Amino acid sequence: MPRAIDGAAVLGRADPCRRARDEVGVGILGAGPIGRTHAETVTATAGFARTAVTDPFDGGRVLAEAFGVRHHLDHHELPTANTVDAVIIAAPKQFHVPMALEFVAASIPVLVEKLVATSLEEALALVEASERSGVPGLGHHRRHYPVPRRAKQLTEAGRLRPFVVVDVTYFLSKPVECFDIARRRTAASGGAFLSNLIREIDLLRYLVREITDVTALASAATSGGSASRTRAH
Repeated sequence: MPRAIDGAAVLGRADPCRRARDEVGVGILGAGPIGRTHAETVTATAGFARTAVTDPFDGGRVLAEAFGVRHHLDHHELPTANTVDAVIIAAPKQFHVPMALEFVAASIPVLVEKLVATSLEEALALVEASERSGVPGLGHHRRHYPVPRRAKQLTEAGRLRPFVVVDVTYFLSKPVECFDIARRRTAASGGAFLSNLIREIDLLRYLVREITDVTALASAATSGGSASRTRAH
């Protein structure tokens, strides 16, 4: 898996002539609700500072003005703008991997919002580029939250008995439009499983072990279709 973004490591990579302060300059790609959340988090995190917002729409200008940083209409400007040491990609998911590959190629570490990619092939391409270059290209950042990291430490230290059964119940509360049938059936959407449950699936992989067998049950009884059952390995 790609390495986590470490503040000290990023500062070590930064050009000392480019940055005069002991902070990691972070660019936010995407000015929607998730982009704003990341901007607020960067603000509240010691050692990091927002330096740019990139979004082709007016919301990008508004967010940049609200946080007092430079607004870029085009993300292609950032690698040569000498204003960022790392970027957070919170743009629409179909742009995640193309954007991330560009920044990894420019030796700029990347944190990618979910979905990291819309296909396995794209995800593997990003992992390969990150590992080959040594530039962090990170997704599924909940692995690095304090509670999962502590649980992982306890498990690896043998202080928790080996898992026999893990039972996860997942409840999802979202606006009705998030579950529009037409939207969920498009390849780029991924539906509720990829768009939302993917974080919990990743934590299971992180804390327990790799998934080797999947069984899925689906019903379309309320929409006039027929039920189906699939099994994958």
